[in-house]
Amino acid sequence: MPAAPGRPSCGHLLWLDAGQGHQFAVLVELAGHGGFHACRADDIDIDAGTIAAMNVPYAVSMVAHGVPSGPAWHDDGTMRNDTLLAFMRKVTVLPHTGFEAALAVDPQARIGKVEVRARGQVLQAQRHYRQGSPATPETRMTDEQLLAKFRHCASRVRPDTAGQIGSMIFQLERLDDIGELARLW
Repeated sequence: MPAAPGRPSCGHLLWLDAGQGHQFAVLVELAGHGGFHACRADDIDIDAGTIAAMNVPYAVSMVAHGVPSGPAWHDDGTMRNDTLLAFMRKVTVLPHTGFEAALAVDPQARIGKVEVRARGQVLQAQRHYRQGSPATPETRMTDEQLLAKFRHCASRVRPDTAGQIGSMIFQLERLDDIGELARLW
């Protein structure tokens, strides 16, 4: 399913349409696989950006509350927001029972299944490859997607030049002087 309009698409997020204009985005790569650490329901101590980046319940809480994917997830105020942290207790993360078998068939597979229970509905979806994976043309990020992600993340540290820096990176072989890039950064 495509990312919701106007929202950054993260490689591990899957958008589900709940009907009536409601959309949920939830993580599909599960704890214990692909770098995410396992999380207990009471594991809500997010004390560093590295913990936030790998904590599945935290990411689900961010998406459910509309926090834009990217640097905002790592702001001190976000990582200590009581409402966001309390929501994490509602997220259950289990390993996918078919993960190892899928990996044995295709080392790039990152099979994941998600089930969302909300408003009296149960929504389910499954993916074989995460968005952003080079495994298939459908999941591989385009140059435009990579540039948009770079601009979004770099805009915090270089708001005036993030777009120009991103464009220059994609044209390094055409630069007469690499110092042009260094001067912008």
